Amino acid sequence: MASQSLVEQSITLQEIVKDSLAAIDQAQNKASLRDGLTKGLAAIDHLSDPLVDASYRKPAVTDQTEATMALESAFSDREKTFSELDGVDPTSLSKVLGRLKYLLNNALTDLKNADSVALLEAIYRRALQELNHVEQPTIIEGQQQADKLAHQKAHRKVVDQFNRKRNARMSIS
Repeated sequence: MASQSLVEQSITLQEIVKDSLAAIDQAQNKASLRDGLTKGLAAIDHLSDPLVDASYRKPAVTDQTEATMALESAFSDREKTFSELDGVDPTSLSKVLGRLKYLLNNALTDLKNADSVALLEAIYRRALQELNHVEQPTIIEGQQQADKLAHQKAHRKVVDQFNRKRNARMSIS
């Protein structure tokens, strides 16, 4: 993609130079000479610089390595988070982990094949977005540990219900 764009840009640049030189050669006075020169220089400046523009630069090995490591780390963290969920359904977890592995493998393949810095960055962002859209596995409530907060809430509900019932009976009498 980038090499094709670079070829097209080179052809466009050659056409701009040719047209600019023709306008300068045809100039009859200094005003038209200045006009041809100004338009030619502006058109040349308007083109992206392949050395600066990420659309044209080939990604450095370190760019690809860093992107690969960052994605592997992000996906690994998500896998760990899902695996450590309390009361997670094993079948659901297996499906979600398979989905994460599939997304990561596709992203890593795309990163390896990226032929520009801009494409590398786009692939990286897309992979993170896909990661963020993976839903967590199903939780089986019966397998979750009842923590202290859950016990306190249950106690509070029983006491609140008792108080409502007692107050209702007192208001009848």
